[in-house]
Amino acid sequence: MIPLSKVCDAADWFELDVLDVIQRELGELPRFHRKQWEFAMVFRALKRLGLLTPSGVGLSMGGGRELLLYAVARHVRQLVVTDLYDPHTTWAEARTDDPDRFIKEGKPFPVDDARLRALRMDMRQLEFPDETFDFAYSACAVEHIGEWADFLRHLGEVHRVLKPGGVYVFTTELHYGQETIEHPNNYVFSPNYLAELFAASRFTPGQDCPCAIAPHRANMPLPENLAGFYALQGDEMAARLKAELPHVQLLRGQFPHSSALFVLTRAPEGRRDSQGIGFPGLESSRDFLAARIGEYRDWIERSSLCIDPLGYLPGGYSRFVEGEREPVTASDATDPTVFHSQYLWLGSGRRRFSARLEPAGGQTLRGSVEVRVHRYRTLGRIDVDCPASAVIQLAGQDGGPVSGELSLDVDPEYCYAFLGHMRDGDARFQRVRIDSAPAKATCAR
Repeated sequence: MIPLSKVCDAADWFELDVLDVIQRELGELPRFHRKQWEFAMVFRALKRLGLLTPSGVGLSMGGGRELLLYAVARHVRQLVVTDLYDPHTTWAEARTDDPDRFIKEGKPFPVDDARLRALRMDMRQLEFPDETFDFAYSACAVEHIGEWADFLRHLGEVHRVLKPGGVYVFTTELHYGQETIEHPNNYVFSPNYLAELFAASRFTPGQDCPCAIAPHRANMPLPENLAGFYALQGDEMAARLKAELPHVQLLRGQFPHSSALFVLTRAPEGRRDSQGIGFPGLESSRDFLAARIGEYRDWIERSSLCIDPLGYLPGGYSRFVEGEREPVTASDATDPTVFHSQYLWLGSGRRRFSARLEPAGGQTLRGSVEVRVHRYRTLGRIDVDCPASAVIQLAGQDGGPVSGELSLDVDPEYCYAFLGHMRDGDARFQRVRIDSAPAKATCAR
């Protein structure tokens, strides 16, 4: 039987107790997606530790309206769910001005309402008395709350509200490399960073976190924003096929990471176990992933890509592009952004970026669109710069498509996006297409 604390591995989906949680407790068909793994592994850990009891009281942090909270609530006296619920958040799972009603109206299967309670609350400042909960959990929420001081403050608050002997089970993103990727409110932790964080907290790690993964194609690292590649508007087949690809080992830029689960215990009063945490199997996984990343880099550097033009915009919405999607926030209705791709890692070499804009029927275009390439360095803070830009003139095109193109040398230390802003005038487009290709290649139209 696999341990409780560990890194996500495609082989875990073939463990009978993991499959039982996915199918029986979550009510899902097993699929290679790390979010399903997180939910299943958190539930499995709580169950095996004997914490899912009729008298148990638990705390879910950053829980939104996710499936896991309903699965847990069915087994305890009460589960208190906290998140930064807000009617204007871009995360649909927490978009509400009435958290308690929101989670009770959105139940995926029957759960007694008395077992659930939702509150708007910051994970760094838990507004509960000391020693309130038997257990606490979170699923890939910790990495979004700030930086070192915020993480340590969060752990201190969870330790305070747990009863002596209480357990905090959580997943977060683990980078297989030496560095922590410190993007604002979106960290990917290195093993050393987490070991130092746990040592600075008052918690006791329950066990090591094994990091060995099976040498299998299902563990092939793929971009975490894979949806940003090959996206033609209305291409339902492409969207369906992408949804079926493994989402287990991921790439941020050229750096591999995945989810990992940890079990932290509030030691009984008067005790403080100084045991640290290890990450056995890390080197073998690094070797396997490095070889696979080399394969991926060879492919991406010689490939022509059709990129989702609206992938970076909230809800995939642009007021200049026709479609059924609606603005997520009020500012979307005045945003000058015509299109904005996600930031993608493209390896190295000279690449061409092109945009083709097809006007809505019967429209006479006027004004201009400035197209830009933006980039940021994957490691370190996100400081975006613009290494190339051009202007597409819209006027005088007689209702036909307009296009623009840029070329530049891409750097493997950076991720790149292609975007366009309406500089003046106005227009409505039926379709926007963005291509990127090696400078010697030609994108098919």
